[in-house]
Amino acid sequence: MTRFDRRVKIVSFRLSEREHRDLREFCTAHGIRSMSDLARRAIQWWSVGDGAADESMAIAIHELEGKVHALDAEFKQLARRLPGVSRSGQSS
Repeated sequence: MTRFDRRVKIVSFRLSEREHRDLREFCTAHGIRSMSDLARRAIQWWSVGDGAADESMAIAIHELEGKVHALDAEFKQLARRLPGVSRSGQSS
């Protein structure tokens, strides 16, 4: 999906309480923002024929890059709290 594509259509389906809970837990465990994102990814994966897999992979890579960046920032913050570590994160 390009940056300017608006999501204007809704697709709905019913889940049991257990299915809903399991999918919610799956999203949380895998860093997926919402069940809508999960459903879009699943449909893209399923419809590989039109380049959706490439887009899905690009989305996954972008999300991983964001997580790596956040982890790097957290590590640097933790390193600054340790005695004997300079502001750059290098041991002195």
